[in-house]
Amino acid sequence: MAGSNCHIGSDQAQQRRRIMVPLQLMSISGKDLDQRVRRLAIDELETAQKAVVTAQKAVDALQAVWLQHEASGNTEEAKQAYAKFKEAKDEVGKAKLEVEKAEAKVEKATGAVKASVQAGREQDSLVVKLHCVGLQHFGERELGCFRLEVESTSTDMALVVKAAVKAAMSTGLTVSRTALWKDAYGPDTKDHELGERIGEPVLDAKQLSSLTGQSTEKDLVAFTLPILRSLFPEDQIVDSQSRRWPESGLSPDLFRCMVCNGNASSGTPYKEMLDCVSVFEAKLAIKDDSRGQLYEYLCRLPSKHARGMLFDKSGFELYHVAGQPGSRKALLERICGAWSAPGGKKLLCHFLSQYSPWERLLRQSLRQAGAVPVAFLGSGAFGRVLEAQRERDEQIERIAIKAVLAAGVPAGFSPGAEVEVMESAFKQGCPVVAPSSDCIEVVEGSKVLGWFHILGNVGTPVPLDMAQARWRALVEALRQLHLRGFVHGDPRLANVVLVGENFKWIDFLGQPVFTRAAQETDIQMLMTDLVGQQDPVQFGLQFDGWPHKTAFIDNVLQPLMSSVTR
Repeated sequence: MAGSNCHIGSDQAQQRRRIMVPLQLMSISGKDLDQRVRRLAIDELETAQKAVVTAQKAVDALQAVWLQHEASGNTEEAKQAYAKFKEAKDEVGKAKLEVEKAEAKVEKATGAVKASVQAGREQDSLVVKLHCVGLQHFGERELGCFRLEVESTSTDMALVVKAAVKAAMSTGLTVSRTALWKDAYGPDTKDHELGERIGEPVLDAKQLSSLTGQSTEKDLVAFTLPILRSLFPEDQIVDSQSRRWPESGLSPDLFRCMVCNGNASSGTPYKEMLDCVSVFEAKLAIKDDSRGQLYEYLCRLPSKHARGMLFDKSGFELYHVAGQPGSRKALLERICGAWSAPGGKKLLCHFLSQYSPWERLLRQSLRQAGAVPVAFLGSGAFGRVLEAQRERDEQIERIAIKAVLAAGVPAGFSPGAEVEVMESAFKQGCPVVAPSSDCIEVVEGSKVLGWFHILGNVGTPVPLDMAQARWRALVEALRQLHLRGFVHGDPRLANVVLVGENFKWIDFLGQPVFTRAAQETDIQMLMTDLVGQQDPVQFGLQFDGWPHKTAFIDNVLQPLMSSVTR
């Protein structure tokens, strides 16, 4: 794994010794250490997960084609497209079942491995013969084979298995972060001095003197936090030491973001915005274990590129990794610097301001709207919505920015169509947040990065418990769309806000059509989200439109919701 590694630092900075030992298992003596069954199960799981992603993309594309035909009045084409759309949704369901089966196989195989590890504790030692590929120790050792004796503990056994099978991030066994780091750090990664060593250091002499007095990691975080906030005045630097992040399970000391869930003193990122954060981890002394910890955090972020910073009382290390979300990502860059190093401030700011496409789009949209972000409101199939505020006529105006990334839309997508449909729906009395601007193009260089439009009267996000308690009102908000001839297309909780006491839709994929099949799909999506299922709910009775709303609601939806509203 190739990469680049820069070092800027104090007078004591020397070429650091780096040893990378990619390990390939040659022979293992010990009971039940053959991991082939488990490896095959993991491969099967990864294949099944990829099939789900592929099938979902097909669903999204076919849905867009179906809605386009509906909008154009092509009844026969719309009928055929809808049939293909339903078939594709069935394929997604089948693919998810295969994932569940594969997960069960992995869990069973992992249990067998753990049992063998426990049994192996009775042995005095485990002798493992490893082949060293690319072992570099400043030329002092020859490449070759060596023997490694490992005590038979659960952790050590896991390290051997990890090195042997080159598993992905999670193996179900306890894996040392030191080993994780050594596996990530490539043999071609080299230390070299930064070319330009001019400019301000991150900390001045007075701050450095105060820094030496910090005796705990918590003290170090508290000392560094205001300094980082001064370096990134447009961002939020949030303390998350005592919080566990949604979905990912991460718990870094600090993170940089546009908006957070909570407050700057104690918050987490919104799970839909995890691809727009950088992470910071503090240690009293940086070691390989802490490097592995930060590397693991970056690998778990759902973005192809992720950046973070590890720091102690002497300096900092900046990391840039790249790869598919959820995978073992490649370490592309590592830059080490002392707090007192000239040019460190500019370097740190520049490195951590290399934003993802989504973050660049949102920042540019806010800039063009003359607004600053306040909170995350929701996300749909193609877009994200931020609450923002701006100054107008010496008054603070609350607005919402709905942005769509060009790279994520299907062929034939019309960025202005949603604005036109929402304006039409609003004029007809539908419960939607009215657009207050046209669709605005965001250009980066010579390419279109995406589009955005502004919404007024933004409201607040709807928590799941509130939505479940008031599910009838939410269904009524969807029914009002249908009665006026509109289908939403993606009526999940992420796409509705509470304005006063009323639910209103903010992310609107629908077209001015009126078919029972489209309405039924809308209802199915909303109810699936309300009951917290992944697979679409089944009604049992056929939806027959809304001639008598209480019949379908009382006889079909009420029993469905009874399990979550007791």
